[in-house]
Amino acid sequence: MITLTVKHKDGTEGSFPVWPSTEVAFERHYKIPYRKAFQDDFPQEQAYFLAWLAQRDSGSDIKPFDEWIKTLADIAVETNENPI
Repeated sequence: MITLTVKHKDGTEGSFPVWPSTEVAFERHYKIPYRKAFQDDFPQEQAYFLAWLAQRDSGSDIKPFDEWIKTLADIAVETNENPI
């Protein structure tokens, strides 16, 4: 499973798992297989969108993506298995 650590400009941060429901939401939005997204040239927007989905799916009350991204400082990916 992949866990994304999300850091915001105000100093807040949290770690959020990428659940199967998060993967499906990603696939439906971008119309590509989730596992394929981690191959060559993974666009940053998709990485940030995945982080937004993971934070949202954790039950956090967050802003719509276009507002949320303005508050983002960084994301980090942690995995205990190969995502491909």
